Amino acid sequence: DDDDDDDLGETTRPFVLGVLPGSKAAKLQVMAPYFSAVIDAHRELVRGEDAAPPPPSAAAAAAGAAAAAAGGGTSGGVEYVIPLSPTVSLEELQSFLDPESNELIERLGWATGTLHALDESAAEAATVEPLRLRGARTIAWLETRGGGRVWVMRAADDDDDDD
Repeated sequence: DDDDDDDLGETTRPFVLGVLPGSKAAKLQVMAPYFSAVIDAHRELVRGEDAAPPPPSAAAAAAGAAAAAAGGGTSGGVEYVIPLSPTVSLEELQSFLDPESNELIERLGWATGTLHALDESAAEAATVEPLRLRGARTIAWLETRGGGRVWVMRAADDDDDDD
């Protein structure tokens, strides 16, 4: 008996939306803040709220397509994931989300984000319940400017240092 299924056999597991910002500096500089903005826009769409500052039109189109795939105006139930390349450190990812080190954020009006390394004590204290996916381990979470939480994951067999 699977705890994630209700009596009707329907799943209650979250819809997982993965974003792939790339593994090279040039792509991460553009895509990390872009996807942070898209996630904020998507969260607004699935909750049925008006977005405070409108995202760039490309971000709005991408978020709209993702919201349609997620079932339109349903609230909650969506988990956002970045499967981080083993060639990218958490420090590098954070630098691309920092407007002081990435001028594209201000120039294009995209979103910032703050990375939080997953601390075993936080998980044990139940202050953070990380998303669990088969074949992956959660190493951090990204808090977007709009308050979204994005799980940063690596392959479960990736032994690289994350800090």
